[in-house]
Parts: sequence; structure tokens; C-alpha cells
Amino acid sequence: ELAGIETLQSHIASLIHLLEDAHPLSFSTLYAHKKLVTALLSTGTKTVLNGPVLDHIQEPPRLSQLPLLNSWPDDGGAFITLPLVLTESPSRHTKNLGMYRVQRFDDETAGLHWQIGKGGGFHFTESEALNQDLPVAVLIGGSPSLMLSAIAPLPENMSELLLSSFMQNEKVSLAKKKGFPYLIPAESDFALLGYAKAHERRMEGPFGDHFGYMSRAHPFPFFTCSTLLHRNDAIYPATVVGK
Repeated sequence: ELAGIETLQSHIASLIHLLEDAHPLSFSTLYAHKKLVTALLSTGTKTVLNGPVLDHIQEPPRLSQLPLLNSWPDDGGAFITLPLVLTESPSRHTKNLGMYRVQRFDDETAGLHWQIGKGGGFHFTESEALNQDLPVAVLIGGSPSLMLSAIAPLPENMSELLLSSFMQNEKVSLAKKKGFPYLIPAESDFALLGYAKAHERRMEGPFGDHFGYMSRAHPFPFFTCSTLLHRNDAIYPATVVGK
């Protein structure tokens, strides 16, 4: 992943130089920055007919089979600690990939810790205003660049998938699961597909947080999972959250 960060830094530096030199823009200027131009042409997403994440489809899901961590004695339960939560604006259809803790309640439901001001929270608020449940994909694993992109402080109108593609220097492959509205990263190790229920909350937490104390339990939106996907050689990544 350090190589990915160095690639990103190199691209940004080249982009700055290109913008400085691009008055007026000419073929010779583009040729002088041909590595950056090639990288930009390979940035974005591509749709594939199949993907490793679709190797196994479990319906109904059994979330109890996932090796979730219960890190601290006072935690409210087991949590996905490196989840990539993919949502889409109901009106603008822009995507957000964020990392919000996910507490397993049972085989088919989990808490979504969407704080005020988070991209997924914006989409859920918009969906509730329309009295609609919000489709949610909780991804686990896949390209490390997706994890880094999910926690990057990007503007709301900038795609985390685009940043991931820029870092890994190739397009992010997306696959379609029949019956689910979003394309999902095809190289994910696991994918939990379902809906966040509009106007419904469940108590989530407590949880041993990054700052070294227990965050209290509060009502939060929750996720009803309809499908669990995973690849043949799935690896479950996790982190112990704490000070």
C-alpha cells in the first residue's frame, strides 16, 4: 500500500506541473506528461460480467459465520471493524464509500454507525425524506486502496472509487449481483447486501473507541442483510480498535 501512496503522490505532483504548463495546452505538453496522461486514461471503473466476490452466494445470510471481533469486555457485541459501506444518493446517484462501524445483531441484521455529516448518513437522510429504505452494500476486504480511499477526507462530490483507481493505477472492477441495484467491487472478499430501514433505529454500542474510552450505546440506523457473498479464497481483514 505504501507503493500505492507513492504512486498517488507522484501523480498529484505531475498533475500540478501539467496544470502549470498547460497554457496553452499543446500536444508537446501532453507528451511531456505522457505517464500522467496514461494514468488518467486508466482511472475510473469498469463493469465485469463476473467477479471473485460472486463465487459463493448465501441466501438467507448467516452473519454469525463471519469471524467478527468482540474486542473489549464491555463492547455491545461483535463488530466489523474494517467495513467499506457503499451507498448511493437516491436523487443524484452519486456513490459514497465510507468506513462506519457495523455491529452484528443476529444472522440478518447489523447496526450502522452513521454519524451526522458522513456521506452514508447524507444518503440515508435523503432516502428517509422520500420514505424509502436505502440499499446498502457492506464490503469486506478486496484492494487495500479501497480501504484507504474509504477513510480519506474527500469532498462529497469526489468518488472514493476514483481515488482508489488512481492509487492502484488501474480501473476498479465492478460486478452486478442480480436483484441488487448497485454494482459492487468485484475483488471484494465478502459483500453483505441489503437495506437500511427508513425511520427505524436500534440501540448500537457501547464500543471501545479510538480515543481509549467506551462510547455509549445510542439509537442508530440498522442494516437488514438479504445476501452474503464471498470469494473462494476469502480473507477476513480486521483491526482491533483502541487507543
